[in-house]
Amino acid sequence: MRGPDRSSVSLGLFLAWIIAVTDYPFSPLAECADKVFYTPTGIASHMDSFVAPLSLLTGLIRAMANRIPEQALDTLEELEEVWSGLGIYLESDRS
Repeated sequence: MRGPDRSSVSLGLFLAWIIAVTDYPFSPLAECADKVFYTPTGIASHMDSFVAPLSLLTGLIRAMANRIPEQALDTLEELEEVWSGLGIYLESDRS
């Protein structure tokens, strides 16, 4: 059975308001969340589909960014700096 890692659950214990997105009602994240969104991932196949949870997360992130645009931009810039420092992005050879 898959599920969140221990650090995800521990992190939730220190935040003021927690939203969990899961496909499993008895998820450890659901137990410590203030609001739980259940999104299906299982399909009639050998694979899981993450379209529903990713669509929900995209909507939540956009709504938050529209509500607090300056803070969202600052956070994205900080993340980009961290990711660049970690070598996440490929350098382009284009001039």
